[in-house]
Order: sequence, then structure tokens, then C-alpha cells
Amino acid sequence: MASAQDAKDTTDVKKMPYCYCPKGYVLRYMGSIRRCQCYKFVRDLASWAEAKVYCGVMRAKMVEVKNQATHDWLENQMYQQRIKFHHHLLEKAEYWLGATDLEVEKYWKWDPSNTAVAPTFEHWLPNEPNNYLGYQNCMAMRRRCWDMRCIEYGWFDDDCYQKKFYICEKRGRPYPPIKEVDDVKDEKA
Repeated sequence: MASAQDAKDTTDVKKMPYCYCPKGYVLRYMGSIRRCQCYKFVRDLASWAEAKVYCGVMRAKMVEVKNQATHDWLENQMYQQRIKFHHHLLEKAEYWLGATDLEVEKYWKWDPSNTAVAPTFEHWLPNEPNNYLGYQNCMAMRRRCWDMRCIEYGWFDDDCYQKKFYICEKRGRPYPPIKEVDDVKDEKA
């Protein structure tokens, strides 16, 4: 016999929105099906331009990090990737992000949305961006390391032709509505 709690749980599940991502993506649920994002941490090395093309082929875009919550979530996922795969390259892995200053030096913009990297949220590592030797026009993310210790992740500029891992993002998709057994019987009648 079902308890009152079981009935409540069934009702909650019926009304709860669900999102899903394609295989290989990690779901970030942000409170509603309109705010679900899927992220793919690609562990194949590519230049910034190649990463942009590969994300596009997957009907995704290079990741945009526009607030602290997104940055923190990505940092946590990168940590989880290091734990999950126990790979030495992931300890100091660098990932391309979707920003560049290729069009106008020192004017960083998110390429996918063509919006400025807001001065209200930036997460540059110390002394970055520095455009070292005049060839660093693409944004990447890595852990800050010194004296064999690595801590938080931050942004840096680098030569766009360097090969790095990269992160693609796309919108999550809602699951089809859940139909109750009684609803299906009513449709057949």
C-alpha cells in the first residue's frame, strides 16, 4: 500500500522539469529547463581555430565564462576530470575558452556571442593578459602553479596556434513530458 509520502514523491516527479545532454557532455542544471547547459571537456589537442570548428561540428560553441558561478562550476568539473581519469596531463591541463582579442588588441570578446568580456567579471591570472611577443590573442584557462603546488584556475592569453584541450557548450534539452498510465488509457478511449 502506497503511503502519503509516495504519492507526494510521484506528484513532484511528474511536475519536475528534466534536461539531458548528448553522450560525452556534462549537464549543468541551473534551476529550470530553460537554463540547462551541456559542456564537453574535449581531451584532444587543437588550436583555438580548430577547437572553434570542432565545437561547431558538434552543434555547440566554445565555452563563455561570464560569471563567477560558471567559472566555479567549470573549475570543479576540471578537478573531477583529473580525479576520474588519473591522467598526468590533466594536472596542468590548459583549455581553450571562447574569447579572443584578434580583431582589436586588448579588447577581449566572447567569439560565440560577439559580446565583450565584461570588466565586471574577469578571472585573469596575475600579469595576464600580457600578449607575450605580440602573438597571444586567444584566451585559455589553467591552474596557477608554483613551487610544485597548483591552486585555482584562471585565464591567460596564448598563441592561438598552440594545441590545447578545449570546452564546448550547448543548451540542454528538456525531456518529453512524462505521461501517467491513466493519461495513456484516456487517450486510447
